Amino acid sequence: MKISIIAPVLSGKGGTETVINKVLNSDSLKQSQISTTLFLAGGTYSLEWLKNTSANRLISITEKNKLLKLLRFIQYLLHTDDQLLLILSTKLIVLAYWIKKIFNRKYTIISWIHFSLNDEPEVHTKDLHYADAHFAISSGIREQLLALGIPDNNIYTVYNPVSPNQNIIPQAEQAKFVFIGRILFDGQKNLKELIDGLAQVKLNNWQITMIGTGPDLQKCQNYIAEKYPNLIQSFIWKGWVDDPWTIIDEASLLLLTSKFEGFPMVLLEAISRGLPCLSSDCPTGPADIIQPAINGDLYQMGNLQEFSSKISYLLDEVHFESKTVKSSIEKFYDQSYEKNILKALNEVKIDHVKK
Repeated sequence: MKISIIAPVLSGKGGTETVINKVLNSDSLKQSQISTTLFLAGGTYSLEWLKNTSANRLISITEKNKLLKLLRFIQYLLHTDDQLLLILSTKLIVLAYWIKKIFNRKYTIISWIHFSLNDEPEVHTKDLHYADAHFAISSGIREQLLALGIPDNNIYTVYNPVSPNQNIIPQAEQAKFVFIGRILFDGQKNLKELIDGLAQVKLNNWQITMIGTGPDLQKCQNYIAEKYPNLIQSFIWKGWVDDPWTIIDEASLLLLTSKFEGFPMVLLEAISRGLPCLSSDCPTGPADIIQPAINGDLYQMGNLQEFSSKISYLLDEVHFESKTVKSSIEKFYDQSYEKNILKALNEVKIDHVKK
C-alpha cells in the first residue's frame, strides 16, 4: 500500500507535526510494507521536526508564489501512484477531488482534520463532502461529521497517539499549576478565563508556570497587572521551550481553558507523566481523555466558579496515584494507536477496491 500525507503550511512546533511523525515512523506501517510520502503543500516554518521523520519521500513546497505552489500540487496529484491521500486541509481536499474527477485519477481522498470542525476558520465544513472517507481524531469530531451528513461507515475514529513515558512528575506540596500552549488571550486557548478563574481560587501561595509563545503575551501580562496586581508574582512566564517537560520538576495540575481543540496532545503528554489535568469540556477531545477523579476533571467552559471549585476539589479531596493516572490513557499509547490507524487504512483501501 502507498499513502500520502498532505498538509498545508505547518509551523513545525505543534501537536499535528508530532502526530504526523508518529504515523510516518510507525513500526506497524513499516512491517506492513506501507510506503509513505509527506507532501507539505505550504512548506514549514521550522525544518527541525523533519529531521526525525522516516517518510519514504518528502516533498516540501518552498515557492512563495501562490500560483507556483498550486501548480506543484496539481503536478503531484497528476503523477502520484499513491492509493490513499490523507489530507489535512479542506482547500486541498477540494483540489484533489477535482483533479481526480477531471483526469480520472484512482486515489482515495481521506480527510484528516486536526481541529474542531465548527470552530476553526480554515476548516470549510461543506468541503468535507469531497472526501471519500474521514479520519476523526476525537469522538467529538466524529459527531460533527455525522451532523454534516457524512455517512457513519465513511468515518473512522483514530484518535491521536502519545508515547508511554517512564518519567513521573511528582505532586507538588504547594499548589503548582502548569499551562503549555499558545499565548492567546481571547482566542482558542482562552487565557483570560484561565487568569480570571485562578483569581477566584481560594488557595495561598499558588503558582502557575506558563510555557509557550504567542501574540497576546503582553496583553495577558497587562491584564494581570491592571486587574489582579497581587497575582503578578504567581504567573511564571517561560516562553517557548523545545521540551517543556524537562523544566517541570513538580506540579499539582495541568490546566487547559481552551474554547475548542481537535485532540489536545498536551493533556495526553501530561497524563502520560502521571500529572492530572483540569480542562474545559470544550469541543473536541478533552472528554475522550479526561476521566473524572481518575486523571483529572472537566469543567463547563465559561463557568469560573466551577473552574475554581474543581481546582480546590482536586487538590484537597482527590488522591491521584501516578500509576493509575498513566494507565488511564492506555488506548492512546503508540502501540494501540498504530493498530487502530493501520486497521482504518486497510478498511478504507478494501472499500475503495470494492468500488
